[in-house]
Amino acid sequence: MLDVGQGLAVLVRTEKHQLLYDTGARFSESFDAASAVVLPYFRQQGVHKLDTLVISHGDNDHAGALPQLLEGTKVENIVSGASADKIIGFEANACESGKSWRWDGVHFELMQAERAVWRNENNRSCVLSVRNQQMTVLLPGDIESEAERALINHYGEALRADVLLAPHHGSLTSSSESFLETVQPKVGIFSSGYRNRFGHPHAKVVARYRRHEIEILTTAETGAIRIFSVPGEPSPGIEKYRQRFRRYWF
Repeated sequence: MLDVGQGLAVLVRTEKHQLLYDTGARFSESFDAASAVVLPYFRQQGVHKLDTLVISHGDNDHAGALPQLLEGTKVENIVSGASADKIIGFEANACESGKSWRWDGVHFELMQAERAVWRNENNRSCVLSVRNQQMTVLLPGDIESEAERALINHYGEALRADVLLAPHHGSLTSSSESFLETVQPKVGIFSSGYRNRFGHPHAKVVARYRRHEIEILTTAETGAIRIFSVPGEPSPGIEKYRQRFRRYWF
């Protein structure tokens, strides 16, 4: 999970494939998360193309840097939960709930709440489950409590995951008790900007995660977060950028 400030960009890597979940925001005419963070990280890591790009939904903090990302790297396939008017000019396949595929022994599955809750763009979010033999990661975009209930009703225990990206950056409208009880994560990650104007993650939501004894990580505090499976270990490995690459200003 890259540190893109108030936004989201998650790179999922298997042995031979790469998937990016969201691009981060475009903050101004001269500054965007793809150019400043995502593409430099790709160059450092030797990522020359993406097999799949998933755009969870059309809000700026998740899809705003899409044009810059496509200018900077090759993308084989785009999947989007966004309404058509949100990503004009780019061809994308619709998020098909239940569609799944396997790369290098890692199982990917797309999920999306039913149309009845698509009253706002957040609830259209294309949810992605990533699973191997040791752990599961759930990326739910910006879904709110209404979409959470719809997913629980449809998928039930299939939502369980060891690592949960906190929906909607930890807003008060998401991460309901029933959702946390269903997913049962060991680790919850908040992707949010330092002192962001929305107050994410909300203190009541953070307290909710703690009541469920979920380990909490926040990109505003740790920088980028790397989650990886460790053979023979029941819990996922965690690497925090500011801890590994310590500088005096940290």
